[in-house]
Amino acid sequence: MDWSDLSYVLALGRGGTMSAAGSTLGVNHTTVSRRIHALQGELGRPLFVSTPAGWQMTAMGESVFATAERMELEVMDLERALLGEEDHLTGTLRISSLNMFFGLFRDAFVEFSRRHPGITLELTSGSQAVNLTRREADVALRATNAPPEHLVGRRVGTLRYAVYASEELCARAGLPAEGLLDDAQLQRLPWIAWDTSMGARLSEEWMREHVPNASVVARYDDPTVKTHHLAAGAGAALMSGFAMRDHANLRRLSDELEGMSIDIWLLTHPDLRRAARVQTFMEFLSGAIRAHADEMRRC
Repeated sequence: MDWSDLSYVLALGRGGTMSAAGSTLGVNHTTVSRRIHALQGELGRPLFVSTPAGWQMTAMGESVFATAERMELEVMDLERALLGEEDHLTGTLRISSLNMFFGLFRDAFVEFSRRHPGITLELTSGSQAVNLTRREADVALRATNAPPEHLVGRRVGTLRYAVYASEELCARAGLPAEGLLDDAQLQRLPWIAWDTSMGARLSEEWMREHVPNASVVARYDDPTVKTHHLAAGAGAALMSGFAMRDHANLRRLSDELEGMSIDIWLLTHPDLRRAARVQTFMEFLSGAIRAHADEMRRC
């Protein structure tokens, strides 16, 4: 058996389609199909069957998948242990964060690379949490009030929220040009909100209480896209004032919303916290973010 075939079993078992597996592995879907069929021929029994919902594992497929998963975890444990013992500032460092944070702290990332040219930053963005145990990233910069207990890290800042909208939108709605607005006035505006997949419970609760009849014209799963559409006048929204700093035409329409703050955390796996490049990056970035503490305290 070619042990590399097991990576194809894992990818297809997790993705459900040849295309998704190929995307994960960085190969064409026909390569996935060829490798899976070759492995099934070698084993003399099917590992997957095609269904309308995608490729489903047979009982033998589940057994092979479980073995491959255990092997993958062992390899990842070894990789983390080896990286955790490294004391030099070279190699690749995988960073996962929101697009918004890569934009807000762009100068810090550039300066880190200037100071440490031997470290290649591999930056991946997205709203979904990555699996640091599986080394989908070495360090995660996340907005959360409940960081996973199995990770280690530090709180480096706090985002506070208020209602924002563009000055142009307020003018079109016939609202006062200055000052804060009450709930009745806010309800006259179109609103943009988070996609339900974001789990923005506090935002939804606030809107139900204060603008229950508001017209929600769009929902977003990316803070950067939402911010740009907010600045373009798409609607009013609950946003962090710190994230609005590059948009001069946006106006704060409410006081700071109590109970709506969210912390910024730098997180890593316990096995990696002593790795030189991880430790150096976390210390540098935490200092760079904390330098913006006064700005983050203002809505």
